[in-house]
Amino acid sequence: MSFRPRFMAERFHPLALAIPCLLLLTSGCDDPSANTPKTSNRPKGVVYQVGADNFIPLVLYSERTSLVEFWGPNCEPCIEIEPVIREIAKQNRDIMVAKYNVQIEAGVADRYGVGVIPTFIVFKEGEVQAKLVGYQSKQRLL
Repeated sequence: MSFRPRFMAERFHPLALAIPCLLLLTSGCDDPSANTPKTSNRPKGVVYQVGADNFIPLVLYSERTSLVEFWGPNCEPCIEIEPVIREIAKQNRDIMVAKYNVQIEAGVADRYGVGVIPTFIVFKEGEVQAKLVGYQSKQRLL
């Protein structure tokens, strides 16, 4: 009989590490190492899909300035600004761009006082630097 620590069986599911990477794969990231908390190894020019489970390591611990769009799939301005968000991610590799769907989970949105979507919050070193509400131009987001 082999020894297996009890906590390992209770805490870790075989898909526990795969699910966050699958979220990144849906956003166009094909690098499995992109989900590591260390931000210098993550690919740049990608719009990340973040949720409550990966918001802290991807956004708050990021070595780069982070622009997070709090959005919803039924929000017309959110849909209209999607090409602008992707362009910002591709052209500004020093900025980590992420999207947080408030209709799936609202925990992080509530923490930062998001009441209207789209809302854009800029984070630097884990602190809020700016908050913009409603449809914004590319120049205003930069």
